[in-house]
Amino acid sequence: MRRRHGYLLVETLTILVVVPALFLATAGIYVIFTQDVPRGIRAVQEDTACLDMIAHVRDDVAAARSVELGADGHFPIIHIGDSVVSYELAEGLMRRLARTAAEGEPVVTGSWRLPGLAVRWRLLPGVKAPTLAVSTSIRQKTQGHVQDKFVNSHVFFARTPGQAVAE
Repeated sequence: MRRRHGYLLVETLTILVVVPALFLATAGIYVIFTQDVPRGIRAVQEDTACLDMIAHVRDDVAAARSVELGADGHFPIIHIGDSVVSYELAEGLMRRLARTAAEGEPVVTGSWRLPGLAVRWRLLPGVKAPTLAVSTSIRQKTQGHVQDKFVNSHVFFARTPGQAVAE
């Protein structure tokens, strides 16, 4: 009996058709692991940084004697004792700026890298204590479409002058 040293034409054509078909069938799995998972991880990390920034805003507003919005309404100005704190978002960097009456220039006391952050600051009228509402989301561009992820709204109340500071 003679031993074969090669493949038949049918076997070769089968391999040439089946292997690309398998690659096409499993391409979605590769997209998930190479694009979707890293994008999701970045969004979670950015949301974690955003929540840390929101915690600082909450603490500032809780200690505030008054809260107002800047001239353009894009950032809050929080008056705490004899100092003024503001939050400004520029080029994907949220900065916490503090200035006392003695200092002329504000000092950066905190910063968070938030390239996809969309934030909206509002003052709520009709409440006794100064009230700041913050709406945040992480914007991601996926296949030409902008998606808002981790959409949150937060409402912070400043203490009224007669109210004791909770510890």
